[in-house]
Amino acid sequence: MLATLALTAVLTAAPAQNGEVKLINQRVTYGFRGPTRTSLDFLPGDALFVAFDIQGLQANKAGEVVYRMGMEITDAGGTAIFKQKPAADLKAVNSLGGDQVPAFAVAEVRTDTKPGKYTLTVTVHDDKGTERAKLVKPFNVLKSDFGIVGVSLFYDQSGNVPASPIASVGQVVWVQYGVTGFQRDPKTKKPTFSVTMRVLDEKGQPVVAPRPGGVDKDTPGTDNMNLTAIPMMFVLAMNRPGKFTIELTAKDLLAKDKETKQTFDLVVNELK
Repeated sequence: MLATLALTAVLTAAPAQNGEVKLINQRVTYGFRGPTRTSLDFLPGDALFVAFDIQGLQANKAGEVVYRMGMEITDAGGTAIFKQKPAADLKAVNSLGGDQVPAFAVAEVRTDTKPGKYTLTVTVHDDKGTERAKLVKPFNVLKSDFGIVGVSLFYDQSGNVPASPIASVGQVVWVQYGVTGFQRDPKTKKPTFSVTMRVLDEKGQPVVAPRPGGVDKDTPGTDNMNLTAIPMMFVLAMNRPGKFTIELTAKDLLAKDKETKQTFDLVVNELK
């Protein structure tokens, strides 16, 4: 299992907390800064993203804050399978003032990760090491199976600029994900599955016809036996404001129409 810690550069204002470091607004997300994910079950090939805000860091006159972060992943028996001591000083500039810094931790679930219960622990220290806060997030790794993994939102098709689940009219967002655990045809060695994306309104009603996609015997490169997940994407054009639910559905047509779904919420605001 591979784990990483990272710092985002988008900063928001918050009231001072007398130097007490806190980790607030903790949430599991689909990708960096993405929609909230409610399920803590992960298939091999997926990734656990935990976003949070570090509050209470003391800034200097230039608005700079300095802190350290460490990370540990333990299995059900409490044995550490990954451990990273608090890294060297990390710096951020609070361009909007305040003492709040958004950050995130990532644990990638590899194909060789054993099924079971795990716990991610993130520790944040101030620059003097006198104040610290801890985040503890349990999660489950499932057995390899047909499913949708790695759901993330991006502002660009190449997947370099992460997008948030709060958009504005006129923006375009790319929904990227992968399909894993598919069956292969005994002769061609190729998978055959369908994928669709539905956009639902606040009442749960489709706003347009489902967007179709998928892989079949004519899709090049899918006979590569080392390919454990096939990347897919859909594009969303924000043409009107509203609250929506995005529903991704995949069906394995070689495994008695085995079906899997992932959903997330999206808010589109009108600029005035």
